[in-house]
Parts: sequence; structure tokens; C-alpha cells
Amino acid sequence: MRQIPFIFFLLLLFVPGVCSQTSDVPKIKTIKAPTPGFPAEANNFIYGDAVDVQFIVNKEGKVTDAFAYGPLAPCSNLKDITANAIAKAAVDATKAMVFEPILKDGKPVEIGLTTTYKLPITDPPAREEPKSSRKALYLAKPEYKAEAKAKNIQGEVKILVLIGEQGNVLSAGALSGNPLLLGGAIGPSCKARFAKHSTKAIGVVTYRFVLSN
Repeated sequence: MRQIPFIFFLLLLFVPGVCSQTSDVPKIKTIKAPTPGFPAEANNFIYGDAVDVQFIVNKEGKVTDAFAYGPLAPCSNLKDITANAIAKAAVDATKAMVFEPILKDGKPVEIGLTTTYKLPITDPPAREEPKSSRKALYLAKPEYKAEAKAKNIQGEVKILVLIGEQGNVLSAGALSGNPLLLGGAIGPSCKARFAKHSTKAIGVVTYRFVLSN
């Protein structure tokens, strides 16, 4: 399988333009960047504050594939219809994006990008690292799915969680990691417990999947 480099491309306001570049990164300019048609329920803090989408841009500047990391889904129903609708809206908007052909050394290249869409919530919870600001009282062991093991997939998975005032996890969703590992990490992250706090907050739980010898 070919390895395609991924570059973070920020589109918080859904405005076409040129992202900031370093000298060794190809210039990336959008021609078309539709606004996701998020459902009205997306303004509920239970779904988090953003959705990240990783996608592939071909040599013609068209998006050929896209995968959403997020939103959060209520721990009471990880297959929540609204969470799925939010992810679909973000992916559909990304697939409709068009770029000027991305050049490297004067030649068009295929490249992987990541963009972030902010959800329309008026008062998002603060983001923090649970391990440093809220003591973890309990972390459930993740499930290593048979399909991931069969394909020798290992690595780190980060799960975004919404922590309630009582320290329980209200909702959870993928932040990064191989899609085949995510299913075994989101559910267990809902069982985590943290120290009580006066406010809700969004934090990160990290799991590392390693095949035993």
C-alpha cells in the first residue's frame, strides 16, 4: 500500500484560501470549500466542538477519499443518529472540495490533508488534558479487535471525551488512530472515571495497541 503524506489544513471558517505554509510544504490553495450542512442538533455540547476529516487530494485537485474523526457520540448510544449525520455532513463537504493542482518540484502530486470543521455550539466546554488536570480514577482496558490483529495493525489511538462534573464520561469519539483500532477504544473510554470538577471539559484518553510476541 502506498504511503501518502498528510498535512494539516485548517478550514475552521469554511473559507477558501491558502493555508499557512513552511518552505518544504507544497502550496495548497482551495477553489471550492462548501460549508457542511450540519443537523440542528449539532449545537448540543454532547457532540463535542469539532470534527476532523482526513482526505486525499489527487493530482487534478479533486478529493478522492475522506474519513471523519469525530464527532463525539453519547456514551449511552455510540451509534447515535445525530453523531452519524454530523460525520456524514463533514465528509460530504470535504468530498465536494476542489483545489488547484498541488505541485511539488513543479509537478502535480497526490497528497493527504486534514481539515477541521467547528460545530455550531455557542458555549463549548473547555479543552484540557484529563491526565494532568483531572486525575484518572479508572481507565477500562481497550478491546483489540480480531480484524486488527489479523492485519498486524498496531499503534496509538486518541479518543476525545466529554467529562461531566461528576467525573463520568458523557460522550466519546475518535481523535486519531487507525480506523480498525478505534472501535475497540471508544466504548472502553466511556467507562473511564475522573476526579470531580466544577465544570464539564473535553479531554483526551490515549490507548496504545501492541501485538504480543
